[in-house]
Parts: sequence; C-alpha cells; structure tokens
Amino acid sequence: MIYPERQSKVNEIIIRLGSVIKEARKHAELTQSELAENLCISRRHLLGIEQGMNDPSFSLFCAIVLELGLNMETIFHPEMVLIRSEFEEIFSLLDKCTELELITICAALDTVSKHKKGLLLLSGIFNERMCIDLE
Repeated sequence: MIYPERQSKVNEIIIRLGSVIKEARKHAELTQSELAENLCISRRHLLGIEQGMNDPSFSLFCAIVLELGLNMETIFHPEMVLIRSEFEEIFSLLDKCTELELITICAALDTVSKHKKGLLLLSGIFNERMCIDLE
C-alpha cells in the first residue's frame, strides 16, 4: 500500500514511464504489436502502460528497460538527462580547446565562482576535469 501523500508522485512516475516507453518504442521503430510480442504481453496491456493507465510488474518493467535500452534517469530524474546532455556538450567543446584556452576558461570559472556561490560546483567540476594537468 502506498501512503496517500506519495500516491501523486507515483502516478507522475507511471505516466512519465508510459511516455518514455512510447517515445523509445517509436525511436526503435517498433509498433505496439511488435514490442508487446517481444515482451510476451498483449498489445492492449502495452497500450495501457504507454497511456499511464497500467503500471507494469517489476519483472515486466525490467524487460521493457532491457528491450528498449532505457536509462533510469530518463524515467525517474528527467531533469538530470538535460543537465547531463548540457555537460556532455560543454565537455565536447572543451575537448577542442587548446591548452591556453583551457587555462583561460579555468581562470574565468574561478573568478566567476568567487562571486557566484551557485557556480562553485560547476567550477569545481571543470577544474577537476580540465585544469588538473595544467597546474
């Protein structure tokens, strides 16, 4: 049994799970019938999951995750997916920088972090990843 104050959060996750499954299924170019067959469930049951009306058993959830190659962050922490992709883009750009450009960027981040407490973590990540060899 789920405590009433948690039920709305659980419902959000079930609805998000359905949306993520539907999007991943389409990305994999699978029909509902094809995915349902791969999972040994009915198309109607899969439809209910995608619509957030049915919540899958844990074993079915695991099978879906494996079948579609889903990332748990996409389901439980979608905001982290965006943050992770932004970091990946930043690191990709940093990988193209010269040593002098990296030193300049690290110095700028150090300066900004002294004035903006919220950027301390970001600065630390960059300094650890990109500037450690340059000191």
